[in-house]
Amino acid sequence: GSEVRAKSWLMYILVRALNKQTSSFRTPPRDWINQNYHEVKLLNPSFPMKMRTAMETPPAVLTEFRFREDDVVNHLISSGALEHDPVRVAAAESYLNTDRNALMQGRFAWPKFDPERPFIDEEDPDWRRADPERFEALRPYLEVRDAEKAALRALHDGQEWDASVNALYAQQRVDLRPGCTPEDVTKAVRGLMKIGADGYGTDLIEYERPENITDYYPGAPEL
Repeated sequence: GSEVRAKSWLMYILVRALNKQTSSFRTPPRDWINQNYHEVKLLNPSFPMKMRTAMETPPAVLTEFRFREDDVVNHLISSGALEHDPVRVAAAESYLNTDRNALMQGRFAWPKFDPERPFIDEEDPDWRRADPERFEALRPYLEVRDAEKAALRALHDGQEWDASVNALYAQQRVDLRPGCTPEDVTKAVRGLMKIGADGYGTDLIEYERPENITDYYPGAPEL
């Protein structure tokens, strides 16, 4: 059997396969779905499987994880991208050590006022000075939040941030060699699931299916 059970963070699998009508290569991703479809669907009734075919295109298995800034910062540290810059390493550690629970509680320390309201600084640039009593109630929150924003600005200041974002996107895809077997597809799926279990993708993604991708099931007509 496939021995694959989808988790909430594994929102969907997009299988890219060679088009049988235009290529003599085998299509192991399609074979994998045909062999394991019923078992995976039995274990995960709402688990979508998508198939995209293309001419002379190596097969691949893809998923989507909703990673956050925390994940990017963790990658910056674990990859050693900042080892040459102790100031930004300190900024990364400061950001990760932020007490988010206390931050959320402090955000609403003043009734009917949200300091994170969209466009608040543009609409009311003097809101911090306008009400001294309100400012004092929010001071602990603002000090922590300002420090967190400063740490993020320091981490964004360099090409390492974009490189880490791209690296996290790359981890969501496994390219398969032409002529690989369905077992290779199973290995790829398990690898993607392990990445999710290690910390990425704890939030679901509202998946908007492109027009060139359709739900696939055994016996579906060739595309």
